[in-house]
Amino acid sequence: GLYSKEVDTVALIMDTSGSIDQNMLNQFGGELSSVVEAVGGRVVVIYADAKVQRVDEFSRDDLPLKLTIPGRGGTDFRPGFEWLEKEAIEPSCIIYLTDLECSDFPKIEPDCPVLWAVMGALAKKETKVPFGEVLPIV
Repeated sequence: GLYSKEVDTVALIMDTSGSIDQNMLNQFGGELSSVVEAVGGRVVVIYADAKVQRVDEFSRDDLPLKLTIPGRGGTDFRPGFEWLEKEAIEPSCIIYLTDLECSDFPKIEPDCPVLWAVMGALAKKETKVPFGEVLPIV
């Protein structure tokens, strides 16, 4: 038989800064829908540019997703991680959808796996992050 281990909570931080174009935002929405479909528990979505703009929670019951994307300011990777800590949310993993056009990373690595899903020009280059794994989406 098939066995699927469901996770409690996945945190997905979506980069909504000005460097993210509409095509990337559309692709982010598709990636988010795939994550929600695959995860058995809840998906906490943090829309962040230089600050947290909004937070939503989704589950499979919310599919298909209809997204409105707030933000479009500068980029700082720290606010999404800080929000999770402040709200005492301990996700099974964190997925960060981004173009990686920023160098303001959190100083402390979270206690869970982090996946940097990178789109745009840096997805085609070997990129380094202070923690977690990089997954180019081209």
